[in-house]
Amino acid sequence: MPLNGELWEKRDRVRAAWDRYVARCAPAPGTVRTEVLASWQRSATHVRPDAPEAPVDDLDRTAEQWRHSPLYGPVQELLPELSRLATDDFVVAVTDPDGKILFAHGGHHMRDRAATVNFVVGGRWDEASVGTNALDLALRTGTAQTVFSAEHFSLAVHDWVCYSAPVRDASGRPLGVIDLSTTWDLAHPLAMTTAATLARYLQQQVDVNADVRGTLLLRTLGSDPAVRVDGRPVRVSPRHLELLTVLSLHPEGRDLEQLHADVYPDHAAATNSCKAEVSHLRRQLDGVIGSRPYRFTCRVAADHLEVERLLEAGLVGAAAAGYRGPLLPRSESPAIVAHRDFLHVALRTAVLRSADPAAAVAFGRVDPDDTEVHRHALRLLPDGDPRRNLVRARLA
Repeated sequence: MPLNGELWEKRDRVRAAWDRYVARCAPAPGTVRTEVLASWQRSATHVRPDAPEAPVDDLDRTAEQWRHSPLYGPVQELLPELSRLATDDFVVAVTDPDGKILFAHGGHHMRDRAATVNFVVGGRWDEASVGTNALDLALRTGTAQTVFSAEHFSLAVHDWVCYSAPVRDASGRPLGVIDLSTTWDLAHPLAMTTAATLARYLQQQVDVNADVRGTLLLRTLGSDPAVRVDGRPVRVSPRHLELLTVLSLHPEGRDLEQLHADVYPDHAAATNSCKAEVSHLRRQLDGVIGSRPYRFTCRVAADHLEVERLLEAGLVGAAAAGYRGPLLPRSESPAIVAHRDFLHVALRTAVLRSADPAAAVAFGRVDPDDTEVHRHALRLLPDGDPRRNLVRARLA
Protein backbone atom coordinates (compact mmCIF):
# COMPACT_ATOMS: atom_id res chain seq x y z
CA MET A 1 0.00 0.00 0.00
CA PRO A 2 1.46 3.45 -0.88
CA LEU A 3 1.74 4.59 2.72
CA ASN A 4 3.26 8.03 2.11
CA GLY A 5 0.65 8.97 -0.47
CA GLU A 6 -2.12 7.79 1.82
CA LEU A 7 -0.75 9.83 4.71
CA TRP A 8 -0.41 13.04 2.72
CA GLU A 9 -3.89 12.61 1.28
CA LYS A 10 -5.24 12.11 4.78
CA ARG A 11 -3.36 15.18 5.99
CA ASP A 12 -5.21 17.35 3.47
CA ARG A 13 -8.52 15.88 4.53
CA VAL A 14 -7.71 16.52 8.18
CA ARG A 15 -6.90 20.15 7.40
CA ALA A 16 -10.27 20.63 5.72
CA ALA A 17 -12.09 18.93 8.58
CA TRP A 18 -10.28 21.03 11.17
CA ASP A 19 -11.20 24.20 9.27
CA ARG A 20 -14.85 23.25 9.65
CA TYR A 21 -14.30 22.47 13.31
CA VAL A 22 -12.55 25.80 13.98
CA ALA A 23 -15.49 27.67 12.49
CA ARG A 24 -17.85 25.98 14.97
CA CYS A 25 -15.93 25.28 18.15
CA ALA A 26 -12.33 26.13 18.93
CA PRO A 27 -8.90 26.73 17.44
CA ALA A 28 -7.08 23.61 16.31
CA PRO A 29 -3.80 22.77 14.61
CA GLY A 30 -3.85 22.71 10.84
CA THR A 31 -1.55 19.71 10.47
CA VAL A 32 -1.62 16.11 11.57
CA ARG A 33 -0.56 15.71 15.18
CA THR A 34 2.59 13.72 15.87
CA GLU A 35 0.81 11.00 17.86
CA VAL A 36 -1.84 10.62 15.14
CA LEU A 37 0.72 10.35 12.36
CA ALA A 38 2.65 7.72 14.35
CA SER A 39 -0.59 5.83 14.93
CA TRP A 40 -1.39 5.88 11.19
CA GLN A 41 1.98 4.35 10.46
CA ARG A 42 1.42 1.57 13.01
CA SER A 43 -2.16 1.03 11.83
CA ALA A 44 -1.07 0.57 8.21
CA THR A 45 0.82 -2.58 9.21
CA HIS A 46 -2.32 -4.18 10.66
CA VAL A 47 -5.51 -3.03 8.92
CA ARG A 48 -6.78 -1.47 5.72
CA PRO A 49 -8.25 2.04 5.90
CA ASP A 50 -11.33 0.88 3.96
CA ALA A 51 -12.28 -1.79 6.54
CA PRO A 52 -16.05 -1.24 7.02
CA GLU A 53 -16.31 -2.12 10.72
CA ALA A 54 -14.52 -3.27 13.86
CA PRO A 55 -14.33 -6.98 14.74
CA VAL A 56 -16.67 -8.16 17.51
CA ASP A 57 -15.96 -10.68 20.28
CA ASP A 58 -18.40 -13.26 21.60
CA LEU A 59 -21.19 -11.43 23.47
CA ASP A 60 -21.60 -13.96 26.29
CA ARG A 61 -17.87 -13.92 26.99
CA THR A 62 -17.88 -10.11 26.87
CA ALA A 63 -20.83 -9.92 29.28
CA GLU A 64 -19.02 -12.20 31.71
CA GLN A 65 -15.89 -10.06 31.45
CA TRP A 66 -17.94 -6.91 32.10
CA ARG A 67 -19.42 -8.31 35.30
CA HIS A 68 -15.87 -9.07 36.49
CA SER A 69 -14.53 -5.64 35.56
CA PRO A 70 -13.64 -3.24 38.42
CA LEU A 71 -15.52 -0.60 36.41
CA TYR A 72 -18.79 -2.54 36.47
CA GLY A 73 -19.99 -1.32 39.88
CA PRO A 74 -19.06 2.36 39.39
CA VAL A 75 -20.69 2.43 35.95
CA GLN A 76 -23.88 0.90 37.40
CA GLU A 77 -23.99 3.75 39.91
CA LEU A 78 -23.55 6.26 37.08
CA LEU A 79 -26.26 4.80 34.84
CA PRO A 80 -28.83 7.61 35.34
CA GLU A 81 -26.22 10.27 34.53
CA LEU A 82 -24.87 8.34 31.56
CA SER A 83 -28.40 7.86 30.25
CA ARG A 84 -29.05 11.61 30.38
CA LEU A 85 -25.70 12.30 28.75
CA ALA A 86 -26.25 9.82 25.91
CA THR A 87 -28.89 11.80 24.08
CA ASP A 88 -29.42 11.45 20.35
CA ASP A 89 -26.11 13.25 19.89
CA PHE A 90 -23.72 10.89 21.75
CA VAL A 91 -22.73 7.30 22.34
CA VAL A 92 -21.12 6.56 25.72
CA ALA A 93 -18.75 3.57 25.85
CA VAL A 94 -16.55 1.91 28.47
CA THR A 95 -13.75 -0.46 27.45
CA ASP A 96 -11.42 -3.01 28.99
CA PRO A 97 -7.63 -2.38 29.13
CA ASP A 98 -7.28 -3.71 25.57
CA GLY A 99 -9.87 -1.39 23.98
CA LYS A 100 -12.78 -3.85 23.75
CA ILE A 101 -16.12 -2.20 24.46
CA LEU A 102 -17.78 -3.69 27.56
CA PHE A 103 -20.61 -1.15 27.94
CA ALA A 104 -22.25 1.14 25.38
CA HIS A 105 -25.31 3.33 25.32
CA GLY A 106 -26.53 6.08 23.02
CA GLY A 107 -29.50 7.96 21.74
CA HIS A 108 -31.50 6.41 18.92
CA HIS A 109 -29.71 8.29 16.11
CA MET A 110 -26.14 7.66 17.27
CA ARG A 111 -26.86 4.10 18.42
CA ASP A 112 -27.93 3.14 14.90
CA ARG A 113 -24.85 4.79 13.40
CA ALA A 114 -22.63 3.08 15.94
CA ALA A 115 -24.05 -0.33 15.05
CA THR A 116 -23.02 0.06 11.40
CA VAL A 117 -19.31 0.16 12.38
CA ASN A 118 -19.60 -2.20 15.40
CA PHE A 119 -19.08 0.53 17.97
CA VAL A 120 -21.06 -1.77 20.23
CA VAL A 121 -20.56 -4.13 23.16
CA GLY A 122 -17.89 -6.63 22.14
CA GLY A 123 -16.42 -4.35 19.45
CA ARG A 124 -12.61 -4.35 19.45
CA TRP A 125 -11.34 -0.78 19.09
CA ASP A 126 -7.65 -1.36 19.64
CA GLU A 127 -5.34 0.09 17.01
CA ALA A 128 -4.45 -3.30 15.53
CA SER A 129 -8.13 -4.10 14.96
CA VAL A 130 -9.51 -0.85 13.54
CA GLY A 131 -6.68 1.68 13.29
CA THR A 132 -6.23 5.10 14.87
CA ASN A 133 -8.97 6.11 17.31
CA ALA A 134 -9.28 7.99 20.60
CA LEU A 135 -9.98 4.90 22.73
CA ASP A 136 -6.69 3.26 21.79
CA LEU A 137 -4.70 6.51 21.97
CA ALA A 138 -6.00 7.19 25.49
CA LEU A 139 -4.97 3.71 26.61
CA ARG A 140 -1.63 3.94 24.83
CA THR A 141 -0.66 7.38 26.13
CA GLY A 142 -2.39 7.29 29.50
CA THR A 143 -3.90 10.73 28.82
CA ALA A 144 -7.25 12.01 27.60
CA GLN A 145 -7.43 12.10 23.81
CA THR A 146 -9.64 13.48 21.05
CA VAL A 147 -9.59 12.03 17.55
CA PHE A 148 -11.44 14.13 15.04
CA SER A 149 -12.96 13.14 11.69
CA ALA A 150 -10.27 12.12 9.18
CA GLU A 151 -7.71 11.73 11.95
CA HIS A 152 -9.25 8.27 12.27
CA PHE A 153 -7.38 5.73 10.18
CA SER A 154 -10.59 3.97 9.15
CA LEU A 155 -12.61 5.71 6.46
CA ALA A 156 -15.78 4.28 8.03
CA VAL A 157 -15.54 6.67 11.00
CA HIS A 158 -14.35 9.82 9.23
CA ASP A 159 -17.70 11.40 10.14
CA TRP A 160 -17.03 10.83 13.85
CA VAL A 161 -15.28 12.66 16.67
CA CYS A 162 -14.36 10.69 19.81
CA TYR A 163 -13.36 11.93 23.26
CA SER A 164 -11.69 9.31 25.49
CA ALA A 165 -10.18 9.41 28.97
CA PRO A 166 -8.34 6.51 30.65
CA VAL A 167 -9.28 5.03 34.04
CA ARG A 168 -6.65 3.45 36.33
CA ASP A 169 -6.68 1.75 39.70
CA ALA A 170 -4.75 3.01 42.74
CA SER A 171 -1.54 1.34 41.53
CA GLY A 172 -1.73 3.04 38.14
CA ARG A 173 -2.79 -0.12 36.29
CA PRO A 174 -5.06 0.74 33.30
CA LEU A 175 -8.62 -0.55 33.65
CA GLY A 176 -10.08 0.87 30.42
CA VAL A 177 -11.38 4.15 29.04
CA ILE A 178 -14.65 6.03 29.04
CA ASP A 179 -15.48 7.50 25.65
CA LEU A 180 -18.01 9.99 24.29
CA SER A 181 -18.50 9.80 20.52
CA THR A 182 -20.61 11.78 18.08
CA THR A 183 -20.50 13.06 14.51
CA TRP A 184 -17.92 15.73 13.66
CA ASP A 185 -20.53 18.42 12.98
CA LEU A 186 -21.85 18.03 16.55
CA ALA A 187 -18.40 18.28 18.15
CA HIS A 188 -18.31 20.31 21.35
CA PRO A 189 -15.23 21.47 23.31
CA LEU A 190 -16.87 20.60 26.66
CA ALA A 191 -17.15 16.93 25.69
CA MET A 192 -13.47 16.31 26.46
CA THR A 193 -13.84 17.91 29.88
CA THR A 194 -16.91 15.76 30.53
CA ALA A 195 -15.09 12.54 29.58
CA ALA A 196 -12.13 13.42 31.82
CA THR A 197 -14.46 14.24 34.74
CA LEU A 198 -16.30 10.95 34.36
CA ALA A 199 -12.99 9.08 34.25
CA ARG A 200 -11.87 10.71 37.51
CA TYR A 201 -15.15 9.79 39.18
CA LEU A 202 -14.91 6.17 38.04
CA GLN A 203 -11.32 5.98 39.29
CA GLN A 204 -12.34 7.32 42.71
CA GLN A 205 -15.13 4.75 42.95
CA VAL A 206 -12.79 1.93 41.93
CA ASP A 207 -10.45 2.93 44.76
CA VAL A 208 -13.35 2.98 47.24
CA ASN A 209 -14.64 -0.42 46.11
CA ALA A 210 -11.16 -1.91 46.40
CA ASP A 211 -11.51 -1.59 50.16
CA VAL A 212 -14.70 -3.69 50.22
CA ARG A 213 -14.12 -7.27 51.36
CA GLY A 214 -14.71 -9.72 48.51
CA THR A 215 -16.92 -9.72 45.46
CA LEU A 216 -19.69 -12.23 44.82
CA LEU A 217 -20.74 -12.78 41.21
CA LEU A 218 -24.05 -14.48 40.45
CA ARG A 219 -25.16 -15.62 37.01
CA THR A 220 -28.79 -16.58 37.36
CA LEU A 221 -30.42 -15.79 34.00
CA GLY A 222 -30.93 -18.64 31.55
CA SER A 223 -29.96 -22.28 31.86
CA ASP A 224 -26.27 -21.94 32.83
CA PRO A 225 -26.07 -20.52 36.39
CA ALA A 226 -22.75 -19.85 38.09
CA VAL A 227 -21.32 -18.47 41.32
CA ARG A 228 -17.91 -16.86 41.76
CA VAL A 229 -16.24 -15.36 44.82
CA ASP A 230 -13.36 -12.97 44.04
CA GLY A 231 -13.23 -14.50 40.57
CA ARG A 232 -13.00 -18.06 41.91
CA PRO A 233 -15.76 -20.42 40.70
CA VAL A 234 -17.74 -22.01 43.52
CA ARG A 235 -19.98 -25.06 43.07
CA VAL A 236 -23.23 -24.73 44.99
CA SER A 237 -26.42 -26.77 45.07
CA PRO A 238 -29.61 -25.53 43.41
CA ARG A 239 -31.05 -24.74 46.85
CA HIS A 240 -27.99 -22.73 47.82
CA LEU A 241 -28.20 -20.83 44.55
CA GLU A 242 -31.81 -19.99 45.38
CA LEU A 243 -30.77 -18.71 48.80
CA LEU A 244 -28.06 -16.52 47.27
CA THR A 245 -30.45 -15.16 44.66
CA VAL A 246 -33.10 -14.27 47.24
CA LEU A 247 -30.52 -12.49 49.41
CA SER A 248 -29.36 -10.53 46.35
CA LEU A 249 -32.93 -9.24 46.00
CA HIS A 250 -32.88 -8.02 49.62
CA PRO A 251 -29.66 -6.13 50.37
CA GLU A 252 -31.18 -5.02 53.68
CA GLY A 253 -31.22 -8.68 54.78
CA ARG A 254 -33.81 -11.35 55.67
CA ASP A 255 -34.47 -13.07 58.97
CA LEU A 256 -34.87 -16.84 59.15
CA GLU A 257 -38.66 -16.85 58.87
CA GLN A 258 -38.65 -14.48 55.88
CA LEU A 259 -35.94 -16.47 54.09
CA HIS A 260 -37.79 -19.73 54.76
CA ALA A 261 -41.00 -18.31 53.26
CA ASP A 262 -39.09 -16.89 50.28
CA VAL A 263 -37.29 -20.10 49.34
CA TYR A 264 -39.40 -23.11 50.34
CA PRO A 265 -42.60 -23.58 48.29
CA ASP A 266 -45.66 -24.16 50.46
CA HIS A 267 -43.34 -24.36 53.49
CA ALA A 268 -42.40 -27.85 52.32
CA ALA A 269 -39.54 -28.07 54.84
CA ALA A 270 -39.14 -27.06 58.46
CA THR A 271 -37.54 -23.75 59.40
CA ASN A 272 -34.60 -25.66 60.88
CA SER A 273 -33.87 -27.11 57.44
CA CYS A 274 -33.53 -23.59 56.05
CA LYS A 275 -31.27 -22.63 58.97
CA ALA A 276 -29.03 -25.64 58.33
CA GLU A 277 -28.77 -24.84 54.62
CA VAL A 278 -27.78 -21.23 55.33
CA SER A 279 -25.20 -22.31 57.92
CA HIS A 280 -23.63 -24.71 55.43
CA LEU A 281 -23.59 -22.01 52.75
CA ARG A 282 -21.98 -19.47 55.11
CA ARG A 283 -19.19 -21.93 55.91
CA GLN A 284 -18.65 -22.76 52.24
CA LEU A 285 -18.41 -19.09 51.23
CA ASP A 286 -16.25 -18.16 54.21
CA GLY A 287 -18.12 -15.26 55.77
CA VAL A 288 -19.64 -13.73 52.64
CA ILE A 289 -23.05 -13.97 54.37
CA GLY A 290 -23.65 -12.15 57.65
CA SER A 291 -26.32 -13.02 60.20
CA ARG A 292 -29.11 -11.36 62.20
CA PRO A 293 -30.39 -10.69 59.61
CA TYR A 294 -28.87 -12.85 56.88
CA ARG A 295 -27.29 -10.49 54.37
CA PHE A 296 -24.27 -10.14 52.11
CA THR A 297 -21.16 -8.58 53.62
CA CYS A 298 -19.43 -8.09 50.25
CA ARG A 299 -20.06 -6.43 46.92
CA VAL A 300 -22.58 -8.37 44.81
CA ALA A 301 -22.79 -8.36 41.01
CA ALA A 302 -25.65 -10.31 39.46
CA ASP A 303 -26.96 -10.42 35.91
CA HIS A 304 -30.61 -10.16 37.03
CA LEU A 305 -29.78 -7.04 39.07
CA GLU A 306 -27.92 -5.55 36.11
CA VAL A 307 -30.90 -6.01 33.76
CA GLU A 308 -33.17 -4.35 36.32
CA ARG A 309 -30.81 -1.39 36.79
CA LEU A 310 -30.52 -0.94 33.03
CA LEU A 311 -34.30 -0.85 32.74
CA GLU A 312 -34.54 1.72 35.53
CA ALA A 313 -32.03 3.87 33.65
CA GLY A 314 -34.03 3.59 30.42
CA LEU A 315 -31.33 1.54 28.65
CA VAL A 316 -33.75 -0.94 27.09
CA GLY A 317 -31.39 -2.16 24.37
CA ALA A 318 -28.62 -2.93 26.85
CA ALA A 319 -31.10 -4.63 29.19
CA ALA A 320 -32.41 -6.87 26.40
CA ALA A 321 -28.88 -7.73 25.31
CA GLY A 322 -28.01 -8.78 28.87
CA TYR A 323 -31.16 -10.87 29.39
CA ARG A 324 -29.96 -14.43 28.75
CA GLY A 325 -33.23 -16.03 29.78
CA PRO A 326 -35.65 -16.30 32.73
CA LEU A 327 -34.39 -16.09 36.30
CA LEU A 328 -33.46 -19.62 37.54
CA PRO A 329 -36.06 -21.21 35.23
CA ARG A 330 -36.19 -24.52 37.15
CA SER A 331 -36.73 -22.94 40.57
CA GLU A 332 -40.10 -23.15 42.30
CA SER A 333 -39.17 -20.91 45.23
CA PRO A 334 -41.97 -18.36 45.71
CA ALA A 335 -39.75 -15.25 45.77
CA ILE A 336 -37.83 -16.36 42.69
CA VAL A 337 -40.96 -17.27 40.73
CA ALA A 338 -42.42 -13.85 41.51
CA HIS A 339 -39.26 -11.96 40.54
CA ARG A 340 -38.80 -14.12 37.44
CA ASP A 341 -42.25 -13.08 36.19
CA PHE A 342 -41.71 -9.45 37.20
CA LEU A 343 -38.41 -9.13 35.34
CA HIS A 344 -39.66 -10.85 32.18
CA VAL A 345 -42.84 -8.76 32.00
CA ALA A 346 -41.02 -5.51 32.80
CA LEU A 347 -38.44 -6.10 30.06
CA ARG A 348 -41.03 -7.26 27.52
CA THR A 349 -43.16 -4.17 28.16
CA ALA A 350 -40.15 -1.89 27.76
CA VAL A 351 -39.13 -3.64 24.53
CA LEU A 352 -42.61 -3.22 23.03
CA ARG A 353 -42.58 0.48 23.92
CA SER A 354 -39.04 1.03 22.61
CA ALA A 355 -38.15 2.25 19.12
CA ASP A 356 -34.91 0.25 19.22
CA PRO A 357 -35.14 -2.76 16.85
CA ALA A 358 -32.06 -4.35 18.44
CA ALA A 359 -33.94 -4.63 21.73
CA ALA A 360 -36.83 -6.50 20.08
CA VAL A 361 -34.46 -8.80 18.18
CA ALA A 362 -32.51 -9.59 21.36
CA PHE A 363 -35.63 -10.30 23.41
CA GLY A 364 -37.02 -12.46 20.60
CA ARG A 365 -33.94 -14.64 20.84
CA VAL A 366 -34.82 -15.51 24.45
CA ASP A 367 -38.58 -15.88 23.85
CA PRO A 368 -38.89 -17.23 20.27
CA ASP A 369 -42.64 -17.92 20.67
CA ASP A 370 -43.53 -14.27 21.35
CA THR A 371 -45.07 -13.29 18.01
CA GLU A 372 -45.99 -9.78 19.22
CA VAL A 373 -42.33 -8.99 19.88
CA HIS A 374 -41.30 -10.40 16.48
CA ARG A 375 -43.90 -8.29 14.67
CA HIS A 376 -42.72 -5.24 16.60
CA ALA A 377 -39.16 -5.96 15.46
CA LEU A 378 -40.25 -6.22 11.81
CA ARG A 379 -42.03 -2.85 12.04
CA LEU A 380 -38.83 -1.23 13.31
CA LEU A 381 -36.23 -2.92 11.10
CA PRO A 382 -35.58 -1.12 7.80
CA ASP A 383 -35.93 -2.91 4.47
CA GLY A 384 -32.77 -4.75 3.59
CA ASP A 385 -31.67 -5.24 7.21
CA PRO A 386 -30.37 -8.84 7.43
CA ARG A 387 -31.99 -9.25 10.85
CA ARG A 388 -35.41 -9.24 9.16
CA ASN A 389 -34.72 -12.76 7.84
CA LEU A 390 -33.96 -13.96 11.36
CA VAL A 391 -37.16 -12.45 12.76
CA ARG A 392 -39.26 -13.87 9.91
CA ALA A 393 -37.80 -17.31 10.65
CA ARG A 394 -38.83 -16.99 14.29
CA LEU A 395 -42.35 -16.04 13.26
CA ALA A 396 -42.54 -19.02 10.94
